[in-house]
Amino acid sequence: MRRSVIVTLLMLVLVMGLGAAEVMMEGHPIVTSLPPAAPILVSPASHATLVPVKPTFIWLASPIADIPSGYKLYYDTNNPPQTLQVDTPSLSYTVLNALQP
Repeated sequence: MRRSVIVTLLMLVLVMGLGAAEVMMEGHPIVTSLPPAAPILVSPASHATLVPVKPTFIWLASPIADIPSGYKLYYDTNNPPQTLQVDTPSLSYTVLNALQP
């Protein structure tokens, strides 16, 4: 039970982006981890025009910090987008339903 609480607190620190987090558990070594940095969008380019209505979003993991376990892609007509469209471990996603202009 103690380990669950420590892991949960560590995740909250990482999600909040407060930098490196260290945890010492009795009889175990210190675990140091950095939060993943923002991915780098490859395609479509920012502010691109003439993009297909079913584009494939492609991104790269940032070379800084730890490799994330997955990505959440939000898109809709709001700015900033509020609708989670996919939660994936992949570095790309093809839109299934045509985007509205």
